[in-house]
Amino acid sequence: MKKQIVLRVQGDKTWIGGVYYKKNILYSMLQSEKIKNNFNIVVCVTPKYANIFDEFKDEIILKVFPENKYLFELGIIKEMLSSRNKFMYCMNSSFFNKLWGGRSIYWIPDFQYKYYPDYFDKKLVNKRDKNYSKMAKTSGKLVLSSQACKDDYDRFFPVSNNRITVIPFVSYIEKEIANLNDDFCKSVLEKYNLSGHKYIYIPNQFWKHKNHIVVLEAIKKLSEKNFSDYKFVFTGELLDFRNPDYIDLVKEKMSDPDIMNYIINLGFIPRADQVAIMKEAAFLIQPSLFEGWGTVMEDAKVLDKTVLLSNIPVHREQKSEKCYLFNPSDSTELSELIMEVSMKEADESISAGLKRMKNTALEYSKKLEELFDLA
Repeated sequence: MKKQIVLRVQGDKTWIGGVYYKKNILYSMLQSEKIKNNFNIVVCVTPKYANIFDEFKDEIILKVFPENKYLFELGIIKEMLSSRNKFMYCMNSSFFNKLWGGRSIYWIPDFQYKYYPDYFDKKLVNKRDKNYSKMAKTSGKLVLSSQACKDDYDRFFPVSNNRITVIPFVSYIEKEIANLNDDFCKSVLEKYNLSGHKYIYIPNQFWKHKNHIVVLEAIKKLSEKNFSDYKFVFTGELLDFRNPDYIDLVKEKMSDPDIMNYIINLGFIPRADQVAIMKEAAFLIQPSLFEGWGTVMEDAKVLDKTVLLSNIPVHREQKSEKCYLFNPSDSTELSELIMEVSMKEADESISAGLKRMKNTALEYSKKLEELFDLA
């Protein structure tokens, strides 16, 4: 009888990236015949996000647990008590290590809280430090999504018993791309009143570290130069519970009479709509101050889009040949880059992007085989 890998999926619309990470890493797992031949993959998820994994239903065991945090964890505990379970993937706490020790596979998305502690509640900073310090003392395996993230881990937790593996992820959006026919894209543009507009897309959630302010300041500078050919489309929940004052600042800048007519803010939208809007954009801007391994950048690679990308370590590691780096603190540099790139002709090939995505996922699956002791 096969052993099981339990993939633990939790998240919400303020951090939907955590859910899509699990989907994307699952896709890489399923590219490995060794993993599929040796393990059943059990995906434990809440009802709200179960449909995200429907397309894998013939290759996984999907178990849906209640939204309530404690009932969800109870379901996870019951699942892990089965003698067939070999690994629990995407643990973010050392708490359960006493129950299943070496079966725990931890994942830390990034160390943003170390670089920008003011963006976090002090209690949360202390909690993460305490948790990650305990994690470092366990025998559990640890997955990090980039070399930049590993460099940070080595810096902040130099004494560690973990077996560390760097495994990035691709963005698996093949199903969404299959639906990107002309009629669907046209309907999405009409739905959001984007028809007839050339636009530049900023798809980030409105967390403070996503750095929307530099884009809004760049738009202000462009307005002074009568740069009016493009709209700037934003999506994501206008919410940062850790920094409500930041959201007030974003709203204030968006309502500036000099730039408000340039801006279209769509809020939180369905994933299929987001991919269509991304495809139809002239290019993207990803201005983040910090990332672990960005889903937006991986989406852009598959869609073969041009991206204006903040010049931070992980982006230098992750960028494609269609990226232009800029100083995330310099709105003048960004405004000039927007003008420069807007005059270039786009040359995009989604088929080439899909091929790269599949080849890269296969490459990552080899690292996952090592993680699951199959190498």
